[in-house]
Amino acid sequence: MPETTRVYIFRCSANARRLAASTDQSGANLPADECAGGTWEAFKNTDLAPGETSPRAGIDQAAMRTAIVERGWYVWERPLQS
Repeated sequence: MPETTRVYIFRCSANARRLAASTDQSGANLPADECAGGTWEAFKNTDLAPGETSPRAGIDQAAMRTAIVERGWYVWERPLQS
């Protein structure tokens, strides 16, 4: 990703802690099996800047960037709030 890339964030309707980022605004490329028993629902969007690697909101930016470059999506689970 040589330039800033817009990614769309989705939340799994069956597990609000399960989130996904996709370069596809509709989320059509997100794996259904990663949201078992639910559907991916649009949540918000954000921009990934080049070279951004430090964690943001608990997300490993480097892992997200690598996954999005390789397959166009990234799935993660938010930690429980204490």
